[in-house]
Amino acid sequence: MAGEQQSPLVIFPRWVVKNPRALFLGQWENRIRYGEIKLTAVSGEGRLLRGGAPPRGSGGPRVSVDLLPLIDPRQDSVQGEFKRDGAGLLTPNGVSWARIMVPYIPPSEYDLTMVVEAEGELELSESRAALETRGKCRS
Repeated sequence: MAGEQQSPLVIFPRWVVKNPRALFLGQWENRIRYGEIKLTAVSGEGRLLRGGAPPRGSGGPRVSVDLLPLIDPRQDSVQGEFKRDGAGLLTPNGVSWARIMVPYIPPSEYDLTMVVEAEGELELSESRAALETRGKCRS
């Protein structure tokens, strides 16, 4: 309805990916390199979306999963051409609404650690909104 404010936890429709429960990486126009993406379960269990064994983690009772090796740019890109280089995963440069799905459904509560290098301004507000709709995000 006109005049109604949208909830801050609703993802803008342009950020849609193949599986709405999966994590995704999104970027607006400038280039980012993801050097590490690690998810640590706080409660619940995550689920791999493609064949093979569930990702093995480390960390004792709080299992950590390295998400970066799970991403296949050819299969998981939704908008834009993501590429791997020796240091990580590169987002396409100059592409609006660039996004790639992480083929993993996170547990009900988790911590997410990312090592990110940006060319230009880095804004993570959309990523935070996406995380809050899929699980509990702690700053």
